[in-house]
Amino acid sequence: MSRLLIVFALLLLPAGPAGADSPLTSADFHLHYTHPMVKAARKGILTPAIQTFLLGMASTELKAAVVNALGWKRGGRASSFLGALAARYRTTPAVLADTTCTASELFVLGYLSAMERYQSLGPLQKGAPGLRGKTPGQLLALAAARAPGDFVMALILALTEAQAVQQKSFCTVYRRVQKTLVAFPEPRRNMKAMAVLAIRAYIRLYKKSCPGHRKPSEYNKIRSLIPFGKTMAALSYRGIVLWDRTTLKARTVLSKRSIRALAASPKTLWALVGAQVERWTGRVWRKAGVRNIPRKITVPCSPRRRHRRGRYTTRWCTRWQKIDRLPKTFTLGFIPATRSAAPDLFADRRLWRFAPAVGRFLEVASNPYAGQTHVYAFGARRWGWNYNLGLTRYAEDGTITRFPARSTLFPGKAVRSLKRDPNGGIWAVCWKGLYHLRAGATAFKKVSTPSDTIDIAFGTNGKDRWILHRELGVSLYRGKKMVRLFFLEDLEYARGLTMDPEGRLWVAADTGAAVIDSHGGRWRVRTVRYGR
Repeated sequence: MSRLLIVFALLLLPAGPAGADSPLTSADFHLHYTHPMVKAARKGILTPAIQTFLLGMASTELKAAVVNALGWKRGGRASSFLGALAARYRTTPAVLADTTCTASELFVLGYLSAMERYQSLGPLQKGAPGLRGKTPGQLLALAAARAPGDFVMALILALTEAQAVQQKSFCTVYRRVQKTLVAFPEPRRNMKAMAVLAIRAYIRLYKKSCPGHRKPSEYNKIRSLIPFGKTMAALSYRGIVLWDRTTLKARTVLSKRSIRALAASPKTLWALVGAQVERWTGRVWRKAGVRNIPRKITVPCSPRRRHRRGRYTTRWCTRWQKIDRLPKTFTLGFIPATRSAAPDLFADRRLWRFAPAVGRFLEVASNPYAGQTHVYAFGARRWGWNYNLGLTRYAEDGTITRFPARSTLFPGKAVRSLKRDPNGGIWAVCWKGLYHLRAGATAFKKVSTPSDTIDIAFGTNGKDRWILHRELGVSLYRGKKMVRLFFLEDLEYARGLTMDPEGRLWVAADTGAAVIDSHGGRWRVRTVRYGR
């Protein structure tokens, strides 16, 4: 009984924003570096070659990435580095003083010591003279004081000091790191923007512990964004909010749970609610039923009976299937139509088309998408996706072209989303990589992009390419060059990107949305939330 009480008490304890993680060890920013020494350090072993590199003339940025890649699971690396450092100055670790070492050497020693002693942040030897008796925080503070303009040193010092106060105040963790980020604007940072983003994405989780933070409304758990008239329809687990695209104010709130998919025609919103299709024309919701093509199916018509020899037998019967509700299946969604007022419906690998005369979606006999799990529409051309078969292109003239997954035609797999650029090219965002099919090309090519890419969108000018990262950063590319990175600190759990007709980029997330646009020749980012 006592054990059950202990377990129950542990379940009632409030969980921190990072669980058992720590500010110092949780951000793996080394993943954004491809230097050979960083790759070698990911094995977690301080080899002689890596130690020589850390003692050399490499930049602080690369040295920090190497130490971060070494990780925190192995001990003894700080002592080994101190021994090599003392040998360099022809002395012993017990005699070596901090005044003898450079700022870079103190930084590496302090960061190595902090990573392997992140729980206590104690010295290599308590009460020992010289560097062995100094804590990681003291070593990093000495390094930062000698190089006040080095952003990397200041940031690692801030993470170490935040680690020291983590158990006392989560809010202080956020504020300490944020103070350093404010003191060093982007032009003064000697660190890759994506590496900084990896750290900020983790640290911002502590912000919710600061005074004034409130839990967002369920309407802000946005799953998708769809332009509708002069508004942007934000689908959430609670319902739909129609945002005015100019003022960014909520025009209409439609409370409706269990919406599985959403589509928009010029004057109507179409929603899959449970097993029903409903449409909203501006005033009320109206149900739009379904009607299938009657067909014979085989179903069990009696309970299983056990044979006297121990086997079970089931009696099967044949009957006509007539349904007025959609089947429960994951292959469910709308296919935007090109000219008709209503989108097509793809459910249970069947194609359904709305018939205004009867107010229902009728099953279409000719269904070229029967083998697909998802169907995407780009004008009159459509694409299908199947995990085992790959991508399939359906041309206007009926020509079908297949791009098998993990093949020379399409090296990717597990497609997250499919987008078309203004030049007619197709972009496949996969779980591991981004692939591009140029207009007129016959095969997809992998595009060099960060591994955490989860969606893509294109500007109306035909030059801008926007990429959404898992850490909720949005990068703007022109050609092969990234020209700007936007970090959306107030949002969590990225969902996707939507470009509205006016050229504004909307970002859907689990705590609201963000709108990025150019205003007066400068970029601006605005957060959109319903309620608080």
